[in-house]
Amino acid sequence: MAKRRQKVTRRHAAGPEPTIRAWQDDPGTGFLMDRPVPNLAQRPLAFSFDGPTPKPASYQPGTAEFRYWTAAEALRRGADFWAQIISLQRWQPGPVLKVLLDEGLDLIAFYDRNALNFFHRPSPSITVFSDESPDIVCHEITQYSIR
Repeated sequence: MAKRRQKVTRRHAAGPEPTIRAWQDDPGTGFLMDRPVPNLAQRPLAFSFDGPTPKPASYQPGTAEFRYWTAAEALRRGADFWAQIISLQRWQPGPVLKVLLDEGLDLIAFYDRNALNFFHRPSPSITVFSDESPDIVCHEITQYSIR
């Protein structure tokens, strides 16, 4: 009996919850935060991304992995907020909202009744990705996709 209890105790003492690094607000603020790994399949208001999911970690800004987790964290945070406030059960296109993180060259983001679409545009000093701003990401999920 004692051995069985030890196994259960070890399972619960697995260590700290995994986190990702993301912008708190717009990247211009320069303020990063460590956040729990978002559950994108959580219902209601789940998300799906094209392509592979990067391993959760504290990636550096400017990398595709950082942009993925920053967008994912902002989406989950925004969806959880609105689902509570207005009792949402689904997105306009259905229970899962498709997210396309880099649809090409443009300085825009939009919802087209099928997916959230984000783009990028080079500037003289950096390439700006619309999916890297939690402000833009949260704006897009509330703009038209909420039913």
